[in-house]
Amino acid sequence: MGWLYYLPEAMAVIALTGVAWFFIHLIVLIIHAAHGTAQCPQCHGKMYKAETEPYLFLLPVFFGDTYENAEHFLLHNLKPIASLDDIPSGQRAVRAAIYRCGVCGKKQVDFTDFLLVRGSEDFRGRYLFSYEPFAGLLNEWKIKYGTGGTHEKSS
Repeated sequence: MGWLYYLPEAMAVIALTGVAWFFIHLIVLIIHAAHGTAQCPQCHGKMYKAETEPYLFLLPVFFGDTYENAEHFLLHNLKPIASLDDIPSGQRAVRAAIYRCGVCGKKQVDFTDFLLVRGSEDFRGRYLFSYEPFAGLLNEWKIKYGTGGTHEKSS
């Protein structure tokens, strides 16, 4: 009886450890989401929602359509909208939230891609990107529908 005799048990322990690690990280993400926080990718500090603005954007994507390179696609295809009422039937939308790290000050944008089905949001994807490339787009939303951005809203 050599070490090969215990190989199935060793493989099972490794697999169970991997599954446990996955579920622990999943639980941590759920707790962060419930408290409106995230973990900073730069310093691993706690990130908090920086604003309470309900940023909403329309996507040129329908039902089960997919897109590659989410950061590039979102940056060039998001159209600001005021509310869920502005989403045409069958077309997907994105909700954005800005997070700021309490330790290093880094900002990130959390995008949630969804399809509105009979009044409820059918989750299609979640993406976390650096704030800087999307700053202009988020400011455009603020100017049109929010607190005014860096310029006053025109009447």
